[in-house]
Amino acid sequence: MLKQMFVGYLLDFYYRNHSGPHADEELKRVVHFLISNKFIDNQTIRHFTVIAEFHTSIEKQSYKNKTQAVKAIAHKYGLHENTIWNILKDHRHKFGY
Repeated sequence: MLKQMFVGYLLDFYYRNHSGPHADEELKRVVHFLISNKFIDNQTIRHFTVIAEFHTSIEKQSYKNKTQAVKAIAHKYGLHENTIWNILKDHRHKFGY
C-alpha cells in the first residue's frame, strides 16, 4: 500500500510542478521501474508518502489537528506515531512541502 500511495503522490507532485493533470501511464511505468530496480529506496518512499499524506490531510482539513492526522497516518501505514513525527520534523522540506 505504501508503494502505491508513493506513486500516486509522486505523480501528483510531478503534475503540480511540471505539467497538466492528465493521465500518463508511461510515467507510472517509469516510477515503478525505478522502485523495482532500487533506484528509489523504501526509506525515500516512506518519507515522501508520509509527508505528502500529512500535507494533503492538513490542506483538506481532514482532521481536527495535526496529532489526529499523525495518528491516522501511523495507523494507515502500520508505523509508530513517533516515526511519523520524526519524518515530519527531519524531512519535511526535503520534497518541497
